[in-house]
Amino acid sequence: PRDNPVRARQERLPLHISGLDVDNALSRLNENVTLYHNLLVRFVDNWSAVVQEIEEALRNGDVERAVRLAHTVKSSAATIGAVALAERADELEIAVTNGQPPDAVFTGHLPPFARELGRIMAELITYNQGSEPV
Repeated sequence: PRDNPVRARQERLPLHISGLDVDNALSRLNENVTLYHNLLVRFVDNWSAVVQEIEEALRNGDVERAVRLAHTVKSSAATIGAVALAERADELEIAVTNGQPPDAVFTGHLPPFARELGRIMAELITYNQGSEPV
């Protein structure tokens, strides 16, 4: 029936978001659409300030924290199917892990990561505003 909330959510998958591989994400989640929607909401909640957190960690010499943040974003992005964002997070993680100076990270790897994160976040915020909580 049309009033089934799971069916309504399936009909409203974010297939229009460029760089979001919904099919891959759902495959990883055993086609659990409700879980996927919840992960999209949590992604925005969890990672909206991560660029500033990474910058702060690097400025404070906390390389371990910067690596951990980049790695966790990479994993979360891959889970929701944000392929390009996962790739940018991986590049950032590698740069920091390999000991690139903060200035090089700030100018070389952080901007593409921040741009892709910002783009995905903007799309997800718009999408999530039209989704009722589960």
